[in-house]
Amino acid sequence: MPAVFDASVPPARQSPPSVIFTSVLETISNNVLRHWLLLCACLGASLAFAGSFFVLSHTQQNQGLQTAASGAALLLLVLVTARWRTVIDAMLSDAPGAAAPRLTDRPRLTLFIASFVALFLELALIRYTRSQLRVFSFFKNVPLIAVYLGLGIGCAIGGGRPRHVIAFLLWFVPLAIFLAGGAFVFAGALGGFAAAASSEQVLGDIVVRDPSEAVAFAGQVGMGVFCLITLLTLASLFVPIGRLLGDAFERLPRLTAYSVNIAGSLIGSAAFLILGYLWTPPWLWVLIGLVPLL
Repeated sequence: MPAVFDASVPPARQSPPSVIFTSVLETISNNVLRHWLLLCACLGASLAFAGSFFVLSHTQQNQGLQTAASGAALLLLVLVTARWRTVIDAMLSDAPGAAAPRLTDRPRLTLFIASFVALFLELALIRYTRSQLRVFSFFKNVPLIAVYLGLGIGCAIGGGRPRHVIAFLLWFVPLAIFLAGGAFVFAGALGGFAAAASSEQVLGDIVVRDPSEAVAFAGQVGMGVFCLITLLTLASLFVPIGRLLGDAFERLPRLTAYSVNIAGSLIGSAAFLILGYLWTPPWLWVLIGLVPLL
C-alpha cells in the first residue's frame, strides 16, 4: 500500500545549532556546583599530594610547601562550599524565586562592568600564565584567542543572568589556585615536551639532543594537547561574561552600547597598565578584576 501522508500533522522541525548548543550549556549549568566540587576536590588533593612529595623529598621545598598549602586551602574551600551547598545551588538555579531577575534594570552598568572585567582579566591572564607556564611566553596567542572565543560564544548566546556571574567566580578560583600554586609541578613535563619537539632550547634547562622522530612527534603532540586544553578551559571560563555582554548589548541602542563597551574596555586596560607599572602582586590583579562583579 502506498504511504499515507497526513497533512494535519506538522513535520518535525530541526533545531538550529545555536539552540542545541544553548541547551547543552544549560544542561551543564544545572549541575555546575556538583562539577565544581568534584574538580576542586581532585585538584586540591593532587596539589596537596604533589606539594607534600616535594617537601618530603627535600627538592624545591619552598615551592612544594606553597603547592601543598594551595591544595589544602582549596580542599577547605570545598568543605565550606559543600556546607552551604543549598544556598549556592539556589543562587545558581533558574527556578522561580530562587535567582535574581535578569539584568534589565541597569544594562549600562552591567555592560560597563562586564567590559572592564573582560579586558582586565584577559590582560592579567596573558601576563600571569606566561610567567607561571613558560610555554605561553612563546605561544602568547593561546590565552588571547581563548578569551575572545569565550566572549564571542557568550555574546552569541546572550541571556546573561546573575547566576552566570556566580558561575564565573566559582570557576575562576581553581584556575587561579592552579596557576599560583601548582603550575611548577608541570613545568618539567612541559620543558621535556618542548625540548623534544623543537631543535631550539626554549623552555627550562632540559635539552634533548638528536631526538628520534617518534620522540619529536610525541613532544609536538603533547604540547598541542596542552595548548588545546588551555584554549578550551579559558574559553569556557569566559562564556558567562560574554553572555552578560550580549544581554546588555541587546537592551541598549547600538551607539550607546558600543560607547559603553569601549569605555569599559579602555579603563580596564588602563587599570592593568597602571598596576603593572607599579609592580603590584598578582593577587591584587585578581582582587581588582573580580570585585566589580560582586
